[in-house]
Amino acid sequence: MGAIAGYVDWTRWIEDEPQVIARLNGEQSPCGQAGAHTWIGPHVALGHARVLHEPAGVLQPVTVHEPGLTVAVVFSGRLHNRDDLRDYLLGHGRRLRTRTDADLVAHAYVHWGSDAVRRLSGHFALAVWDSKEQQLLLARDRLGAVPLYYTATRHGLVFASRMPTLLAHPEVVAELDETGIAELVAMPAAPTPGTALLRGVCEVRPASLVRAHRGGLGVHSYWRLCSQPHEDNLPDTTIRSRELLSAAVGRQLAAESALGALCSGGIGSSALAVLAAPRMRERGLDLATFTFPDDGRGAHERDHRYAVMVAEHAKTIHHKVAAPRSALEESDLRRAAGSAADLPAGADATAQLALLRHAHTVTADVLCGTGAATVFGGHRWLRTDYDRRAGFPWMRHQPALVDLLKASVVAQAQPGRHAYEAYHTALDTVAHLPGETGPARRFREISWLTHTHFLPRQLTRLHAQASAAGVQMCLPYLDDDLVTYAWNIPWEIRTADGADQAILRRTVADLLPRPVLGRRHQPHLSTLSRGQAQVVIKRAQQLLCSTAAPALRLFDRTKVRRLLAEYQHRPDAATAARLQNVVEIDAWLRRHRVRFR
Repeated sequence: MGAIAGYVDWTRWIEDEPQVIARLNGEQSPCGQAGAHTWIGPHVALGHARVLHEPAGVLQPVTVHEPGLTVAVVFSGRLHNRDDLRDYLLGHGRRLRTRTDADLVAHAYVHWGSDAVRRLSGHFALAVWDSKEQQLLLARDRLGAVPLYYTATRHGLVFASRMPTLLAHPEVVAELDETGIAELVAMPAAPTPGTALLRGVCEVRPASLVRAHRGGLGVHSYWRLCSQPHEDNLPDTTIRSRELLSAAVGRQLAAESALGALCSGGIGSSALAVLAAPRMRERGLDLATFTFPDDGRGAHERDHRYAVMVAEHAKTIHHKVAAPRSALEESDLRRAAGSAADLPAGADATAQLALLRHAHTVTADVLCGTGAATVFGGHRWLRTDYDRRAGFPWMRHQPALVDLLKASVVAQAQPGRHAYEAYHTALDTVAHLPGETGPARRFREISWLTHTHFLPRQLTRLHAQASAAGVQMCLPYLDDDLVTYAWNIPWEIRTADGADQAILRRTVADLLPRPVLGRRHQPHLSTLSRGQAQVVIKRAQQLLCSTAAPALRLFDRTKVRRLLAEYQHRPDAATAARLQNVVEIDAWLRRHRVRFR
């Protein structure tokens, strides 16, 4: 995977200041200086930091030199069509020096120019410097599996895989303005695509290309979901979905031997395990499966029972990850999860990190079912009975924070208005099918919002914890071909059996135990365990006793104290979740030393 960073400045001779890119690279390298490498030109510097699981011989940045042209590339992620690209480029006279994806991207850029990004299939973020055009290009994969941030400076641009790396540049300041406050409190589950809360900091949007040159910055999309009539009937859709999912799993396994799979016992992750296990046995290897740790609520104990059914059925080596054994271990895990997150950490961050750390002791590559509920319709809000005027459909399942704000902050940031405008702006971008009406039209709108707003935030959180644990996530449900096909499966076929993810259930009906096939989609860790809630209460008490808590610049101390008293009088999961959001926002503000504009 690796992490990338760099900057361009048209007025300074960057070759004379190598300490700046070294500082950025040092911040993002878990392997120390031995894992960090740079390339510096007159006005540009690129850095790559190897993550824990990458072999030491994989060196970036990669450069290609042609008459009058130098191309330098840093790349994070994995290409799924690397073999096809390699064969094509070799057949057209390109001389590849290594078998790395970065080398492929460099030669693809020399061959096709910026149009090369359209020909890449996989999950990635990349930067390309073109000495002839004197331009820096940034790009992300089509669904945003790998994050990439950037911000304009006085005379150029800085980019990085992680927010703290970006903030390590001397010209970048962590500052929160009214728009950032509105995003933070009104849209915590799914910030507006392209935003990163901090003033002036942007996220390269999925399927987008950012071009930085002496004349300024340009941004354009190179791909989007395309709505078109679905010609297959229900049986043919089931067969085609099985073919595409099986091919997607095969491409992930071919990438570098993914030896592990997260398995909650749900339909999505279980399908991956049963498809991958026999392929691994053909190589003489056993697939390892991992279940979330027990959280004290019994929810993951239930997951474990179903996961064991899958493991026995697919003949995998199953691991039940243990919950932290002490308050100190839980605290260390929470701090590590918070530090890994670029945005305030969610309720699932610590358990997710614990799971991935355990997986790292077994394998560097892990299959994950993230995206199944989005692609095949498993989220509880993917129904047509939601009022179009009600805003983002997942908002009703998220703890409210706006009513805890100070009145002055509400008047200044207007979070309600911001969320309303963001929602209707998003609706204007929906790729409707001509003539689509009624439930089918509404389903496409909700599905579009889930693909373009909710899913990227899920992926950002997952990537942060995976990078901290040192594992490479493999996401077959986000395969380009599968997503493109499933997008156009109509509402009446998706709901043919009256169940969520009906097509996916039909697709793997012959592979899974019947009890697993009958499980509804279970969102992970939507509430806190009793122990976690007690930790949140203690942190909230400490926050209220502080005279310097940055979150109290936003939240009304009296309202937070009243909420805390309400929980202590009558413990409630929703109240605990609201308190947790407040303390996580405070931790995030402290961690990045965010100042208010």
